[in-house]
Amino acid sequence: MEWKIIAVDEYKDIDEHNRLVRGKRVRFTVNGGKHTLNISMPDFDHGKTNELVEAEAKKILAIYGKK
Repeated sequence: MEWKIIAVDEYKDIDEHNRLVRGKRVRFTVNGGKHTLNISMPDFDHGKTNELVEAEAKKILAIYGKK
């Protein structure tokens, strides 16, 4: 499995309770395919970005394997 983070940008959104939500949008590739993952600020601040991207990459590969 090959995955690589391309970019990390901040995003702001409004949740279902009309509250402002901030986080990081991570763009990454898995075996050449481009994907995006939103990460909460607490997870980003605690250094969980690589762990979360790797977990997402494993999910993506599992889906590809079912085709």
